[in-house]
Amino acid sequence: MAKEKTKKSQTRVKRNQKLYKDTIITESYAIHHSIIFLLIISILAYGFTIYHFITFNHNKVKVVTKTKTEIQEKVPENIVFLGDSITNRYDLEKYFSDINIVNSGKEGNKATDILASMKERVYDYNPSKLFLLIGTNDLDESTELSVEEVYNNIIEIIKQIQEKRNKAEIYIDSLLPVNSDVRYSPARDKDNNKIKELNEKLKEYCKKNKCTYIDMYNEFLDEDEHLSLKYTTDGLHLNNKGYEKFTELIKKYLK
Repeated sequence: MAKEKTKKSQTRVKRNQKLYKDTIITESYAIHHSIIFLLIISILAYGFTIYHFITFNHNKVKVVTKTKTEIQEKVPENIVFLGDSITNRYDLEKYFSDINIVNSGKEGNKATDILASMKERVYDYNPSKLFLLIGTNDLDESTELSVEEVYNNIIEIIKQIQEKRNKAEIYIDSLLPVNSDVRYSPARDKDNNKIKELNEKLKEYCKKNKCTYIDMYNEFLDEDEHLSLKYTTDGLHLNNKGYEKFTELIKKYLK
């Protein structure tokens, strides 16, 4: 499965790596006519000869004007999903077979992991749209990171993308809720209160900084405000129904 995913990813890298530039050079030609007439008429009364002298000078000058080279950058529709295991396990080929799309998710990733691999995870794909879902692993109790620290790391990812790939539209998926009631759940060290706090901060940032915030959190809650067991088997990752729901929510942003 990993080899197949790597092969698909490599194929997409080759297809997506270049920005296409069309150089248009226009030349205009103008014909400049310089006509000089010299007319001397001398009339002498009473039988003197009339002298009529005309000098005609016709110069045809070719003027070549080159406009400044115009470069038109065409960014193909290259869509990148960036994140941790929730993204990595998302079968994008299944749900978006007709779209030029790349899965750049990795198991266990934190925001700092993405920051350390921006070139191969983001820049090389020249994304026209990028969907970022990261932060759940960062809020694990074992990391001892505050919500503010995690938030700052995520914002740094956004800023670097906007600087290096300023044509990319950036979409921030809210962190999903977790359900630690599931036996042996990998979510047992994660806290929905911290997740909600981080989501609110990201939402406010997006309002002011040319990003689109997508509220996934509230769409996956059960009556007890945990990740609904309808969408998960381990309280953290999504099952097939979960990804169907995720796809339903994300599709409108791909048009």
